[in-house]
Amino acid sequence: MTETFVFSRLDSIEKRFKEVELLLQFAEDNQDDDKVYATFCRSAHIILVAHFEGIIKEICKDIIADINYNTTFDKIPNKIFSTFCEYFLIKEKKECYDISINSLKLKLKEAFGNSNSNLKFEPFIQSVDKNLAPSILETILERFGSNRFFWSLKNSNLDVVFEDSKTEIEELKKLLKNHVIESVVNYPYCVNKSIYCPDITILDQKSKKTLWEEFIDDLLKERHGIVHGQKLDNSYSHFSIHEAKIKIEILVYVFIINICCVSNPII
Repeated sequence: MTETFVFSRLDSIEKRFKEVELLLQFAEDNQDDDKVYATFCRSAHIILVAHFEGIIKEICKDIIADINYNTTFDKIPNKIFSTFCEYFLIKEKKECYDISINSLKLKLKEAFGNSNSNLKFEPFIQSVDKNLAPSILETILERFGSNRFFWSLKNSNLDVVFEDSKTEIEELKKLLKNHVIESVVNYPYCVNKSIYCPDITILDQKSKKTLWEEFIDDLLKERHGIVHGQKLDNSYSHFSIHEAKIKIEILVYVFIINICCVSNPII
């Protein structure tokens, strides 16, 4: 069986993070030169955020490519098909519209039937050209059918990321990475969110801003200041950027697990 597009993307993801590591190594080697050190740290920060945004966009495209290559329209998960339809339909603010549009979606799915899937990726990533704020990341996942992403991470094994336990964090990253590698080789994917022990009871509670969201907000704020010339000092050391890189890697693998879970065909 042919390897999935998502699986083929994993090498590219690894190369992206290797580039950040290279810049951080240059920074570490030039700690005696404040200007050179700051330049490498700031560059690593910008590249880290850019790669994060690029990875999310590419994974979304790969998911759609896997669906198109392997399924027919009648096997597409309902939320994914719904997002696809909504993008091409003119919306009106009328109460009857939702009822009629849902009816139309069902008729379209019946009409397409068992013809090969031909989804477009634009409906799912139309906000990715903006900075990848937590709200945008959640919106992307909602378009595929995964809701309350960041809140769902609370009280899971991922909480260790915000504790001072380097060994456990590295072990967690390795665990998630290996799980993704083994589980996305073929379609349907075999990913399982239980790998990081999510607390499913928390989804019934009212959401608050999580540590993950605060982390991304801070990372983006610093990047924005550097890119737009508003930040001339160096708030992040090479060590703190390295820690941020590991968190982003973990978040990327968890994102892949979640989006793959809701992208398998209807049986």
